[in-house]
Amino acid sequence: MFTAERRRKIHMILTAVSCSWTVHSLTIPA
Repeated sequence: MFTAERRRKIHMILTAVSCSWTVHSLTIPA
């Protein structure tokens, strides 16, 4: 069972990854 601290850290990592992936997709159009 995750603690609030760990969940917050995972949420921050997931947000950073998705944000960087969005920027990467916009920077390099398909």
